[in-house]
Amino acid sequence: MTRTVGDRLFAEPAAEGEPPALLGSRCELCGEVVFPEMADCPNCLTFASMRPFRLRGEGVITDFILARRGPTGFAVPYLQAYVRLVDGPTVYTMLEGFPPEEDAVTLGQEVEMTITPVRHDDGEPVVGWKFRPRRVAS
Repeated sequence: MTRTVGDRLFAEPAAEGEPPALLGSRCELCGEVVFPEMADCPNCLTFASMRPFRLRGEGVITDFILARRGPTGFAVPYLQAYVRLVDGPTVYTMLEGFPPEEDAVTLGQEVEMTITPVRHDDGEPVVGWKFRPRRVAS
């Protein structure tokens, strides 16, 4: 059985050619989109108004940092970033596909999500999501 960073946080592609998704919620009254899922809307404060919503794993980098030290199980150095998703919310994530250097990332750079091991616990991979430079369709 594959170990993951948590239950109901992300989903593998539903069909061939589709991207993976983060599992959030969308308010049926005001349209607010959040990640992770929640029951009550933090925007309009309505109880039980949130419905499951698959967030496309696409966005832009709004801030980042190069981590030279990390918790046990994380290979250092690595890049972390805030990514503003096209569906609305901002998520804090690890980056891959960039050299681990401060000048390797550009604010506003388009990225896409990938499902991959994010750390190792007792030598076993723990699967979650990271964001990588967006691939341009040819």
